[in-house]
Amino acid sequence: MSKGNVSQPDTTPSVLPSLNERFFAMTAHFSQFLGYFLIILAISLFIPDFFPNPSLELGSFLVGPIICLVIYLFFKNRSHYTSFQSLQASIFQFVLFMIIGVIDAVFWESLNGSEALLPAMCMIPFLLIWFLIALVGGIQSMRGRGFEYPILGKWLTRHRS
Repeated sequence: MSKGNVSQPDTTPSVLPSLNERFFAMTAHFSQFLGYFLIILAISLFIPDFFPNPSLELGSFLVGPIICLVIYLFFKNRSHYTSFQSLQASIFQFVLFMIIGVIDAVFWESLNGSEALLPAMCMIPFLLIWFLIALVGGIQSMRGRGFEYPILGKWLTRHRS
Protein backbone atom coordinates (compact mmCIF):
# COMPACT_ATOMS: atom_id res chain seq x y z
CA MET A 1 0.00 0.00 0.00
CA SER A 2 1.43 3.35 -1.02
CA LYS A 3 1.53 6.37 1.27
CA GLY A 4 -0.76 8.43 -0.98
CA ASN A 5 -3.57 5.85 -1.01
CA VAL A 6 -5.75 6.67 1.97
CA SER A 7 -9.05 4.85 2.17
CA GLN A 8 -12.09 7.01 2.85
CA PRO A 9 -15.01 5.83 4.95
CA ASP A 10 -18.08 4.84 2.95
CA THR A 11 -21.19 6.98 3.51
CA THR A 12 -23.49 4.17 2.36
CA PRO A 13 -24.82 2.50 5.48
CA SER A 14 -24.26 -1.26 5.87
CA VAL A 15 -27.72 -1.63 7.43
CA LEU A 16 -30.71 0.13 5.91
CA PRO A 17 -31.60 3.13 8.10
CA SER A 18 -35.07 3.21 9.62
CA LEU A 19 -37.93 4.79 7.70
CA ASN A 20 -37.86 7.73 10.13
CA GLU A 21 -34.13 8.33 9.50
CA ARG A 22 -34.56 8.09 5.74
CA PHE A 23 -37.59 10.40 5.78
CA PHE A 24 -35.76 13.16 7.66
CA ALA A 25 -32.66 12.76 5.47
CA MET A 26 -34.89 13.16 2.41
CA THR A 27 -36.63 16.15 4.01
CA ALA A 28 -33.26 17.84 4.50
CA HIS A 29 -32.42 17.52 0.80
CA PHE A 30 -35.91 18.52 -0.33
CA SER A 31 -36.08 21.52 2.03
CA GLN A 32 -34.36 23.65 -0.61
CA PHE A 33 -37.45 23.31 -2.78
CA LEU A 34 -39.39 25.19 -0.12
CA GLY A 35 -37.32 28.30 -0.90
CA TYR A 36 -38.26 28.07 -4.58
CA PHE A 37 -41.91 27.59 -3.66
CA LEU A 38 -41.93 30.62 -1.37
CA ILE A 39 -40.37 32.84 -4.05
CA ILE A 40 -42.87 31.67 -6.68
CA LEU A 41 -45.69 32.24 -4.20
CA ALA A 42 -44.41 35.73 -3.39
CA ILE A 43 -44.03 36.60 -7.06
CA SER A 44 -47.44 35.33 -8.09
CA LEU A 45 -49.47 36.61 -5.14
CA PHE A 46 -47.85 39.65 -3.63
CA ILE A 47 -45.57 41.34 -6.14
CA PRO A 48 -47.18 42.47 -9.36
CA ASP A 49 -44.00 43.42 -11.23
CA PHE A 50 -42.43 39.91 -10.84
CA PHE A 51 -39.34 41.10 -8.93
CA PRO A 52 -39.33 39.75 -5.40
CA ASN A 53 -38.78 41.95 -2.41
CA PRO A 54 -35.15 41.38 -1.27
CA SER A 55 -36.26 40.48 2.26
CA LEU A 56 -38.70 37.88 0.90
CA GLU A 57 -35.98 36.45 -1.30
CA LEU A 58 -33.51 36.31 1.57
CA GLY A 59 -35.98 34.72 3.94
CA SER A 60 -37.16 32.13 1.46
CA PHE A 61 -33.65 30.93 0.66
CA LEU A 62 -32.75 30.67 4.35
CA VAL A 63 -35.71 28.42 5.16
CA GLY A 64 -33.99 25.34 3.69
CA PRO A 65 -30.69 25.57 5.58
CA ILE A 66 -32.54 26.31 8.82
CA ILE A 67 -34.72 23.21 8.40
CA CYS A 68 -31.57 21.16 7.70
CA LEU A 69 -29.84 22.51 10.81
CA VAL A 70 -32.83 21.64 12.98
CA ILE A 71 -32.82 18.09 11.57
CA TYR A 72 -29.06 17.86 12.08
CA LEU A 73 -29.27 19.00 15.71
CA PHE A 74 -32.11 16.58 16.43
CA PHE A 75 -30.34 13.56 14.88
CA LYS A 76 -26.75 14.52 15.77
CA ASN A 77 -26.43 11.86 18.49
CA ARG A 78 -29.19 9.57 17.24
CA SER A 79 -28.34 8.75 13.62
CA HIS A 80 -25.06 9.18 11.81
CA TYR A 81 -26.85 8.66 8.48
CA THR A 82 -29.49 11.39 8.96
CA SER A 83 -27.14 13.85 10.64
CA PHE A 84 -24.59 13.50 7.82
CA GLN A 85 -27.22 13.94 5.11
CA SER A 86 -28.78 16.97 6.80
CA LEU A 87 -25.42 18.59 7.59
CA GLN A 88 -24.18 18.39 4.02
CA ALA A 89 -27.57 19.55 2.66
CA SER A 90 -27.45 22.55 5.00
CA ILE A 91 -23.90 23.52 4.06
CA PHE A 92 -24.60 23.00 0.35
CA GLN A 93 -27.69 25.21 0.50
CA PHE A 94 -25.95 27.91 2.53
CA VAL A 95 -22.92 28.05 0.19
CA LEU A 96 -25.13 28.28 -2.88
CA PHE A 97 -27.29 30.87 -1.14
CA MET A 98 -24.15 32.97 -0.59
CA ILE A 99 -23.02 32.54 -4.23
CA ILE A 100 -26.45 33.50 -5.56
CA GLY A 101 -26.60 36.43 -3.13
CA VAL A 102 -23.25 37.80 -4.32
CA ILE A 103 -24.15 37.40 -7.99
CA ASP A 104 -27.56 38.95 -7.36
CA ALA A 105 -26.08 41.89 -5.44
CA VAL A 106 -23.43 42.58 -8.09
CA PHE A 107 -25.87 42.55 -10.98
CA TRP A 108 -28.67 44.28 -9.11
CA GLU A 109 -26.39 47.12 -8.03
CA SER A 110 -24.64 47.47 -11.37
CA LEU A 111 -27.89 47.47 -13.35
CA ASN A 112 -29.96 49.36 -10.78
CA GLY A 113 -32.52 46.58 -10.99
CA SER A 114 -33.85 47.81 -14.32
CA GLU A 115 -32.14 45.30 -16.59
CA ALA A 116 -31.63 42.46 -14.13
CA LEU A 117 -33.66 40.00 -16.18
CA LEU A 118 -30.68 38.99 -18.36
CA PRO A 119 -28.39 38.04 -15.44
CA ALA A 120 -31.32 36.25 -13.81
CA MET A 121 -31.84 34.24 -17.01
CA CYS A 122 -28.13 33.36 -17.05
CA MET A 123 -28.50 31.86 -13.57
CA ILE A 124 -31.25 29.45 -14.65
CA PRO A 125 -28.86 26.61 -15.68
CA PHE A 126 -27.02 27.01 -12.36
CA LEU A 127 -30.30 26.81 -10.44
CA LEU A 128 -31.46 23.79 -12.45
CA ILE A 129 -28.28 21.91 -11.54
CA TRP A 130 -28.83 22.86 -7.89
CA PHE A 131 -32.42 21.62 -8.17
CA LEU A 132 -31.36 18.33 -9.80
CA ILE A 133 -28.67 17.61 -7.19
CA ALA A 134 -31.21 18.17 -4.39
CA LEU A 135 -33.72 15.89 -6.13
CA VAL A 136 -31.19 13.07 -6.55
CA GLY A 137 -30.01 13.53 -2.95
CA GLY A 138 -33.55 13.28 -1.60
CA ILE A 139 -34.40 10.20 -3.64
CA GLN A 140 -31.14 8.44 -2.73
CA SER A 141 -31.64 9.29 0.94
CA MET A 142 -35.17 7.91 0.99
CA ARG A 143 -33.88 4.70 -0.59
CA GLY A 144 -31.33 4.43 2.22
CA ARG A 145 -28.32 4.91 0.00
CA GLY A 146 -25.53 7.24 0.98
CA PHE A 147 -25.50 10.44 -1.04
CA GLU A 148 -22.61 12.86 -1.23
CA TYR A 149 -22.84 16.32 -2.72
CA PRO A 150 -20.05 16.99 -5.23
CA ILE A 151 -16.85 18.08 -3.43
CA LEU A 152 -18.67 18.82 -0.15
CA GLY A 153 -19.60 15.20 0.64
CA LYS A 154 -16.03 13.92 0.40
CA TRP A 155 -14.72 16.88 2.40
CA LEU A 156 -17.26 16.34 5.19
CA THR A 157 -16.54 12.60 5.25
CA ARG A 158 -12.84 13.31 5.78
CA HIS A 159 -13.26 16.05 8.36
CA ARG A 160 -16.19 14.67 10.32
CA SER A 161 -14.65 11.32 11.32
